[in-house]
Order: sequence, then structure tokens, then C-alpha cells
Amino acid sequence: MNATNNIDRYLARLLLITFFLPMKLQVWVTMAVSVYFVVRTIKTKGGLTKGNAVRATIISAGFFLFLLAIPFTPHEYLHRLMTLCGQRVSFLFMPFLFAVIAPAFTRLIADELLYFVYGCVLTCVVANAGVAYHYFILKDVAAMTHIAYRGKVHQLTDIHPTYLSMYLGFAICVLLYAGERGLRLKSLYVNLLLFLSFVFLLALGAKTPMLATAAVVVLYFATKRGKLKEYKVLIGTMIVTTVCAWLFVPFIAQRMNEMVQFFSAEKHTLTNDNSVYARQLIWNMDMNLLHHYWLTGVGPGRVYMMMELQSFVRSLHASLPELYHDPHNEYIYEWLCFGLAGVGILVATFLWHIRQGVITKNQLYLCLMVVIVATCFTESILSLQRGIMFYSFFTSMFFFATKEDNAIVSRS
Repeated sequence: MNATNNIDRYLARLLLITFFLPMKLQVWVTMAVSVYFVVRTIKTKGGLTKGNAVRATIISAGFFLFLLAIPFTPHEYLHRLMTLCGQRVSFLFMPFLFAVIAPAFTRLIADELLYFVYGCVLTCVVANAGVAYHYFILKDVAAMTHIAYRGKVHQLTDIHPTYLSMYLGFAICVLLYAGERGLRLKSLYVNLLLFLSFVFLLALGAKTPMLATAAVVVLYFATKRGKLKEYKVLIGTMIVTTVCAWLFVPFIAQRMNEMVQFFSAEKHTLTNDNSVYARQLIWNMDMNLLHHYWLTGVGPGRVYMMMELQSFVRSLHASLPELYHDPHNEYIYEWLCFGLAGVGILVATFLWHIRQGVITKNQLYLCLMVVIVATCFTESILSLQRGIMFYSFFTSMFFFATKEDNAIVSRS
């Protein structure tokens, strides 16, 4: 029995590390490990209950909208829609997986959340080592611009910087609540991992995940003032690091200066050089489309084409480096796909997750939702498979953990 339990634990760790594997490999490994836990559940006389089936169906309702859109989509857009359906399968698969597997296995996966943190930090270490190699060894001075830095990190990790920033934000939340959730780790290691996660998050410069994580951290210390003394050295170090990075690290300074320039009276950079101005441009295109299609949307197969058309028209009047095809806002993306029904279901699903977090008093669940809900304002995180896997896996895991299940199993 101990050998079987060890296999369970190692596979739970592997499941959390898959988030940092190449996308196709992540999908196959996740499916294989999931099948293992389902079989283990069936052997223990467990399985899918009617209540869990209903709940899983409700929290994955957004996926069914894509299926319902198939017969109403013109043939020329059908391929794009089928691609989106394929990417969103985990949106349906993960809720039903955690609805099926025994609560003991859900607790076991939650018990190993530190391996998600380890995977996150190790991935960033490797990526930054690659950037350092290009800058110091290959003498690639251009690698120190924020666009080149983020591009190189994306190339080395196969993870978009905004999504990696979401991972880091969640990793910081895991570390903050590690002691309370029974994730035993010496305070020295917790502080070291927190500092590294913070530095990598700062370097990536994804504004919304960074601000959401900062809000979570401030709220954490506001509600747990006794913990402030334990982290005073760490907080002071982070403040000094931020100031030094702003002054001496070019790509971090460029990223921070974007925000400063946005509030200045004069525009100092081109739209394509400043993500804040680029977002403003995309926002204008989003609003123009919503003005015409606010009730029914344009259909999921046509969203990218409509955005590219808007971008092309605007490029006739202004210098744009590329055609923008993504609304860069998950709420608007769902709205453009399915009209009011789409954004309504998305918001309702988020609210139900938040309600479940409040009911179960699972603070880590609520922190996760803060990071996700905030990032959705500046990124269509459910339009790429990495975002879908991250969202559906962790929200489903926490959703199907009852109040008692939030306790962590013993490491004995």
C-alpha cells in the first residue's frame, strides 16, 4: 500500500510540473495521469455522483456555447471554430475529472502545490540564464530591450510572458499560505522562493498580473499583521530591488516608464513600442465592434477576422506594425463571440468560483480568482490552451474540494 501511495504522490507532483512542459506534451501527460487517478478512484468504489456531474456541467458551461455555435457558423469560419473547440476541451475535461476522482486524490494534489512553485521558479531560472547567455556571451545588446527580453523568454519556455506572470502570481500566493495549508517548508526557503518569484515577475513586466499579485500581498499582510515581522527583511529587500531594477536594468526600466509616459502630457514612443498605447488602440477597436454587435456578438469563428479587419482599416490612417487579431480582454472576447449571453456566463462562472472560495474559506482559491479575474481585463486568457489549462485545472481542483478537503493530507 505504501508503494502505491508513493506512486500517487509522485504522479500528483508530475501533474503540477506539466504546466512547464511543451504544450502538446503537457496535454498527453495530463491525460495519462488523470486516467490513472480515475482508475484508482473506481477501484475504491468511487465515481461520478449526480450532484458533481451537474456542478461540473455548470462551471464548464462556456464550452457548450462553442458547440452550440457550430451549426450557426458559416463554412469559411468553421475551421477556426473547430480549432477553438479543440483548445477548450480541457475547459470541460478538468471539471469532470475532479468531479470523478476521489477527494483523497484532490487533497493529495493540493498537498504537492509546492512543486508548481518549484517548476515555476526553475523555468524562470533557465529562461533568464538563456537571456544572460545571449547578452553576455553572444554580445546581443538588443536582448536588453523589454520586447526582446519577453520574446526570448517566450521562445525558451514556450509560455507567453503574461501567462508565466500568472503562474508566478499564483506561486507567490501558494508560498504566502504554505504554512496555513500544511505545505511544510523552512522560512528561509519560503523567503528565497518568494524573492525569486518576485524578481522574475518584475522582470517580465506583465502589468495586470503584477498589480493583482500586489493587491493579494497587501491584503494578506493587512489581514495578518502579525506576519509582517516575519517578512520585514524580505519586504525591504524587494523594495530596494525594485528601485535598483528601475534605475539599472534597461528592460525593466523601459517597462515601468511605459506607465509613467501614459500619464504624461506628451507621447514619447510609437504605439508599437509601448504596450499601454497599444492596449488603448485595441480597446478602441473592441469598443467599436461592441457598438455594432453588443447583443448577439459576431460568433467565435469570426472574432479574429473582425479584429484584423478593424486593425487594417486603422493602419490606413496610422503606422501599425502588425494586424491585431485578439481583443486582449477575455470579457470582451466572450462578448464578441456570443453577445450578452457569453459575457454573462463567464462572469457568473467567476462569481460562483468566488462564492465557493468564500463558503469553503479557501483563501488560496480566492487569491487565484483575483489573479485570473484581473488578468482577464487585459488578456484573453481562455483563448489560448495554456490559459485554459491553468484556469480549468486549479479552479476545478479547488471547487470540488469540500471544506474538510481543504485540509492537507499528512506527509507520513
